[in-house]
Amino acid sequence: MKTLLKTLLILLFLLMLQNIRGQSSDTLQPSIDNALEDLARSSDAVADYSDLLEKYRYFVEHPVSINGSGLNKLMEIRVINQAQLFTIETYIRQNGFILSANELNYVPGLSKEFLSRIQHFVTFTAPLHEKKKASLRKILSTGKSRVLFRYEQQMEHAEGYKIPADSAFLKPGSAYLGTPQKLYFRYAFQADQRIKAGITAEKDAGEVFMGSKLNDSVQQLLSKTPGFPDFISAYALVSDFGVLKKAVIGDYHLEFGQGLTLWSGLAFGKSSQATQVKYYADGIRPNTSVNENLFFRGVAAEFGYKNLKLTTFYSNKKYDANLEKDDSTELELATSLQETGYHRTINELNDKNALAVSLFGAHLNYEYKQIRVGGTWYKSQLNIPLQRNIDPYALYNFYGKALQNAGLDLNVGFSKFSFFSELGYSSNGGLAGIAGLNTFFSDRLSLTLLYRNYSKKYQTLFANPFRVSGHVGNEKGIYLGLEALLAKSMTLNAYVDLYTFPWLRYQSNAPSSGKSYLLQLNFEPKQNLGMYLQFRFTQKQINYTANDSYFAQLKNENRYELSYQISYTLFQNFILKNRLEYVHYGFVEDQQLGFLFYQDVFYKPAKIPLSAGLRLAMFNTGGWNSRIYTYENDVLYAFSIPALYDHGFRTYFLLSWEPLKNLKFWFRAATTIFYGKTELGTGADAVEGNHKSTLKAQVQWKF
Repeated sequence: MKTLLKTLLILLFLLMLQNIRGQSSDTLQPSIDNALEDLARSSDAVADYSDLLEKYRYFVEHPVSINGSGLNKLMEIRVINQAQLFTIETYIRQNGFILSANELNYVPGLSKEFLSRIQHFVTFTAPLHEKKKASLRKILSTGKSRVLFRYEQQMEHAEGYKIPADSAFLKPGSAYLGTPQKLYFRYAFQADQRIKAGITAEKDAGEVFMGSKLNDSVQQLLSKTPGFPDFISAYALVSDFGVLKKAVIGDYHLEFGQGLTLWSGLAFGKSSQATQVKYYADGIRPNTSVNENLFFRGVAAEFGYKNLKLTTFYSNKKYDANLEKDDSTELELATSLQETGYHRTINELNDKNALAVSLFGAHLNYEYKQIRVGGTWYKSQLNIPLQRNIDPYALYNFYGKALQNAGLDLNVGFSKFSFFSELGYSSNGGLAGIAGLNTFFSDRLSLTLLYRNYSKKYQTLFANPFRVSGHVGNEKGIYLGLEALLAKSMTLNAYVDLYTFPWLRYQSNAPSSGKSYLLQLNFEPKQNLGMYLQFRFTQKQINYTANDSYFAQLKNENRYELSYQISYTLFQNFILKNRLEYVHYGFVEDQQLGFLFYQDVFYKPAKIPLSAGLRLAMFNTGGWNSRIYTYENDVLYAFSIPALYDHGFRTYFLLSWEPLKNLKFWFRAATTIFYGKTELGTGADAVEGNHKSTLKAQVQWKF
């Protein structure tokens, strides 16, 4: 504790130095960091977030004109909100084009934090005119390719690797058949934004590598022969060819409305950007991630004529599932869907691609001035019935072989407010609705109000609307978000979310309720010197069985979080970031405290194509329930948001080097040390000792 206090005093002293210059743009913006941490907090599964940030990275490399209509595209990646967009557009109408970053300082209602953020995504040129028609040959001649390869490995061997692959039949659920290396390959081609193609391949740690041989006893237990790569995804996309606005063949995502009827990929939810909960659907989008079960495979096309757009789609994709035979009918049933994407053991390989789901449908959209109306219909057909779950909380879950969904979405925008909504219907008679309002009374205050009501009967396989539950359905709630510009250098973000679950939930044997609050103060006293103070509270009701009772009762599970983060530059080319976080978890007799402190150092010399980052983090929590999620910088298209718990120390080092304009290398090493432990993890993932270390190496070549 004395060392920590000394460190904090030194940091406060450093802030008073006059040579503090500002923050670099090398890392993701804190608002995006927080949004990703919130996503990780809502699900303990390891996910690939590259699909979410594909546009973010694109606009960093291809900024839009601040004076053109393309500026509204930045709302999709949470760089700008509707109030800020309206303020900039009003200024341009009254004063003409914005010609420099300095002129942005004279636009009313924009904070220093926003000015620092948006400059990485815009240019100050006149908007480009519409592109002239070009032949397919000419478009292809502008094409550029990108190849990326990544190697990753945990240095400590888990228990699953200690069982010889030839003896895996003795432990079909815990013996890893493959090697501990994780391999990733990605190829992307792009020509004039109108033609794109790509291939993504991955082998997870523990999965069989090319050339691996398994003996006959193991092969006999496998319903399919493993190969390399374990996962491969590919697509080809064309856009803006007359009435054909967009078409894709291969793997893709579909995004419509507010995600209530059809939204196949990930989406940002609640975050410190309290007024940005509206979804901006992209329709058809190619799949570039390695989330192996979160996309469609087939064809989709969007046609447009005047104010009408029609999107049609067909998909036939296999999903991981556990299959069992019904005792009475001898029919094969799918008892559960597997979403991890791991195929390391005999059991996991037998679940791979066990269930085929075909999907077809259409979306029709009509737009007139500031009014946009859309309708969606599609049918999902399973080749094997999904077995009914007999647990009371799953009474209204989907089971069977076929499901139809339909939805109607509406967007209306006028001056200083916009209304957005969607109504969804499932073929079992379930209804769901979501409606929201964005408004700003002045250039200093904006509000968001959102109401959702997803009935317990509502069923969908491919939706991802705003919600707090992992299951779409059985949720009512009202959300209020606020963003206020208190001063040029200070903004306040806050939200309140109150919700109920009318029917039972997993670990809640009665209708329950919950709430969450967030309050964040952002302060930027100097140019590019930023800090924030955040308070977050979450409460939900779960089962609790007292020692003298036979029946579970609902009790409140409370979580309080307080964090402070600051980013600044000390001397030239050295960027520093510090974070201090405190967590209090309370549940009847289970009270846990959590603490985290880390120091980030980034170095980017001015004349050498080299950059480096280092983090030193200390954490001490009462257990898993008081875990703390922290976003870490990683190699391109990789993500690390570990949950830190118990007592320990974590560090990582990241190095990137660009010896040639089109060639770049990355190297990353990370380790976590847990004090007082002799074994980490459980089952096949257990390792001896008190530490886990990971190495990554990556290369990218553009041509």
